[in-house]
Amino acid sequence: MHELFPILGGMVIGGLALLIRNIPLRIVAFLAGCVLIGVAASWLSGELEESFNFISFDMLEVFLGGAVAVVAITILMRTSFGRNLFNRGNRQL
Repeated sequence: MHELFPILGGMVIGGLALLIRNIPLRIVAFLAGCVLIGVAASWLSGELEESFNFISFDMLEVFLGGAVAVVAITILMRTSFGRNLFNRGNRQL
């Protein structure tokens, strides 16, 4: 159950990073979010009391969850379903 928070946190960070238009800033924001969520996940689960090595594992989980979210959202937005789903208010009469 403790591994669910880093993965879901990574998915949220990945989705939020896609909202940034500047690519270098997007990468920096994604990596900074991975570090912050990874440290928070290690702290919340109590793994920091045993060893600081758990931070790297949790950051990797956050990174992988975020990468999966970025790929899934990008593939969805390239389909006609995704374009129609998110562009409903932009239709011209």
